[in-house]
Amino acid sequence: MRIVSCCLFLCLFLSCTNESGPTRSDQNTTVDQTVSSVEVLKEFKAAKGDLSKQLDIFRKAVKENFDAGHEAKAVDIFKNVLFNFDTEEHIKGIAPIFLHFAKGQPTIVDFYQGVQSAYVTKYPQSEYSGKVKDVKTIITLIDNKTEMIDNPNFNRFSVPDAKGFIEMTEAFMMISPKDEDAGSQLFKAGNMARRIPGFAQKAVALYDWLLQKQPDHPKAGHVMFLKAYTYDNELNKKDIAEKLYNEFIEKHPDNTYADDAKFLVEHIGKTDQELFESIVNKKGEK
Repeated sequence: MRIVSCCLFLCLFLSCTNESGPTRSDQNTTVDQTVSSVEVLKEFKAAKGDLSKQLDIFRKAVKENFDAGHEAKAVDIFKNVLFNFDTEEHIKGIAPIFLHFAKGQPTIVDFYQGVQSAYVTKYPQSEYSGKVKDVKTIITLIDNKTEMIDNPNFNRFSVPDAKGFIEMTEAFMMISPKDEDAGSQLFKAGNMARRIPGFAQKAVALYDWLLQKQPDHPKAGHVMFLKAYTYDNELNKKDIAEKLYNEFIEKHPDNTYADDAKFLVEHIGKTDQELFESIVNKKGEK
């Protein structure tokens, strides 16, 4: 047997900035009074049906945060708005505004490049796309980043590049939330997050994102299993894991991992010694 060793978005996403050091906003000792994503979403909902007003709200919010050095908050606003308002007209209107203010921001380079590439790839005839040159397709950009993560020349796993890969896949999903290729890359990002120390909750967030936006994605069953497995083995939340395993088994009884899930549910919470003894005893009964 193989054993794999709304402002909902506010809870789902870690900052896309480099976590190895503080951003300028972290260094600022003054009280942060810039607008938050929660406030922006409230204003967006109040302006429902008025795209022009919503774009003005967004423009003001991201400019205010970028001007104050709060790049992470500006990115958070962008993510939350497009997660909750992911229509074509919102994507086409909001992304160019974000790209205008995000250009040259040092802490969000990978995310900026991801948004730009994903947008130009999806809307090559747009006004914004006509103004930029030599932009790689989003798949090429992500593939190039992937090659840097496990570069054999360095014989190591590059955490910064892994985080950059995740940021680029998030950007792809923001711009193309219904694109199966974007969903596939997000699945890979969830698996990548599990390889980064302390990123297990991020992995769960990415898995949740895919299940919510693309519930019929070909990898949906695998995602459900890996989400349960992450709660089981990395977050050590056995009660949640057991519930998720059972949901997975019920929804995907013929999935490759269904037997694994049944085994894990049967032995959840057992120590390695107890698990070993259980396997030995079961073999002895045959």
